[in-house]
Amino acid sequence: VWIMRSKSLFAKAKKLIPENIILDKISVDNKTVSFFGSSDEITLSKLVASFKDSPDFSNVLAERIAKKGSTVSVDFAFSATYANQK
Repeated sequence: VWIMRSKSLFAKAKKLIPENIILDKISVDNKTVSFFGSSDEITLSKLVASFKDSPDFSNVLAERIAKKGSTVSVDFAFSATYANQK
């Protein structure tokens, strides 16, 4: 049951990820999905907004945002909790 739930959670989260996000790691733990990766700041803000606007997720948290040298890219750690209790 947990595997099916995590696959469903991952599928819902995947639909909300903008194209220009580079993900290094995705983790699903119970009802929380976490992403670690890099992006430009505008695309990262789109990622956060898409999860905040989704009725399926709550507790959206950008845990770490770090500029990568002199580039326009930032590294980030991001998580959201699955809110749908069905």
